[in-house]
Amino acid sequence: MTTLAQLQTDFLQHLRGSEVSAAALLEGQQGIPSGLGLDIYTHAYGARLREALHSDHAVLAQYLGAERWQRIASAYIAANPSRHRSLRNFGDGLPRFLRLHHSTRLHPRVAELAAFERALLDSFDAADAPVATWADLLALPETGWPTLCLRFQPSLRRQATRTNCVQIWMAAHAGDPLPRHGIGHRSDWAVWRDADLITHFRSLSEAEALALDHFMAGRDFASGCSALLACLPEADVPATALGYLAQWCADGWVAAWTVA
Repeated sequence: MTTLAQLQTDFLQHLRGSEVSAAALLEGQQGIPSGLGLDIYTHAYGARLREALHSDHAVLAQYLGAERWQRIASAYIAANPSRHRSLRNFGDGLPRFLRLHHSTRLHPRVAELAAFERALLDSFDAADAPVATWADLLALPETGWPTLCLRFQPSLRRQATRTNCVQIWMAAHAGDPLPRHGIGHRSDWAVWRDADLITHFRSLSEAEALALDHFMAGRDFASGCSALLACLPEADVPATALGYLAQWCADGWVAAWTVA
């Protein structure tokens, strides 16, 4: 006799496209044959997952076009079945999937666009945290500045790109024609959510990206100034480093200043 657990397993495998069929194990309800009922469930399962992906990656879907998006979404669903009740994180693996999939691995802007859209989503959904002020920093003892570390807002995300994926996203939201080409030099971006629950992003210079990555890794002010010597004249480092701290504070990125 087939157990309930086995029936549930066969049913799920059928929904995911396995050769296993649960139709023979089920009885039709309200005049609907079991095979037809399973087909309805199977279609609804795939449609709901594609809908969730499209909701999270509307610009990517627009860029790829309806037919190509449908194929890629279906391939992703087949390779990455949903394993959670919530669909919020169902597309987390999409950027990596697109980097490796045979149809998109030679087109890096596709995976980068997916990663940028996910950074926007993750930033918006991140936890809240207090916002540190410049006055909080000035209240710290001057002797502690070399060991100064920053704790950033949970919503802050970093994105590095080598294509024009951000320009594609901006064109889509402006209603402009989407650019189709643009592999070039590295660009660095910060993504964050403000106190009014609005998500922002802006580009970073090489020096600011280096400094931000340094502090996000938990390192201190003294070693951050040393790191900036890789791309700035020594005389410019102190003022530049202080300027970054002031800008990040004004942008609302800093949750806390700490010294040893």
